[in-house]
Amino acid sequence: MHPPGWYLGLRYMQGSGLIARVGEKIEAARRGAQFIFADRVLCEAKDWRAVLEDWWASLSVGGCLILWLPDCRHVDLAPGEAKLTLSDIEHALDHRTGWHLYEADLIDGFIYAVWRKHGGARQIKTPWRKQNKHVLIARTGAHGDALMAASILPWLKDHGWTISFISKPVGCEILKCDPHIDELILLADGQVKEQELPYYWQAWEKRFDRFINLTYSIEGINAASKLCCDGKLLGLIKGQPTIPTYILNATVAWKRLAPRK
Repeated sequence: MHPPGWYLGLRYMQGSGLIARVGEKIEAARRGAQFIFADRVLCEAKDWRAVLEDWWASLSVGGCLILWLPDCRHVDLAPGEAKLTLSDIEHALDHRTGWHLYEADLIDGFIYAVWRKHGGARQIKTPWRKQNKHVLIARTGAHGDALMAASILPWLKDHGWTISFISKPVGCEILKCDPHIDELILLADGQVKEQELPYYWQAWEKRFDRFINLTYSIEGINAASKLCCDGKLLGLIKGQPTIPTYILNATVAWKRLAPRK
């Protein structure tokens, strides 16, 4: 049975997977992973391109390669770490075919890249890009919650905003034909624990000009407190996990139901 995936270098992360030593290859019996998520351990390899090739070969068709690496132009490196830029990583698999590049972006000075292996002969590049005046709206809940949240969309669209909307499956189902939404992002049931939602929202917030969180907006103060920590609503949270944990979660489970215009 193939493993679900590998976390390479993230020694504090939970889940089944290999904690890679630098330069270590994934043995043949353990290949066929559904995802590989790696941090700056790649920068420590003597030949980062060879290591990346081995990781790619270890993925099953349909699997995702997810990288979170320091861009040497924005982040101080440790001695011996490879000096990588967003361009280096974005084009690292250009000699291969059979992939779809979904993400190639800089977040807080770090390179965030996601490829999906499709096994064909094509190279597809559709990396997500923030649009001018781009807002993210979040509303989990049932059909009625999604419909009430959607009442603000016409005004936002009239004022020139590009709208991304993140919701649970029932919300996405009811909103999938809304003409005001440029992108629907699915938050799968059970994908993020309730108490971890504030960190999840913070990770998404960094990628947009504005973030409107309507989750628990009508449920009352006790429910809204689930968005808070130390009395701060979606503010800086002590002991906050690093962004990659939650971006990984979003990447593996997301589904775009409405293409951007």
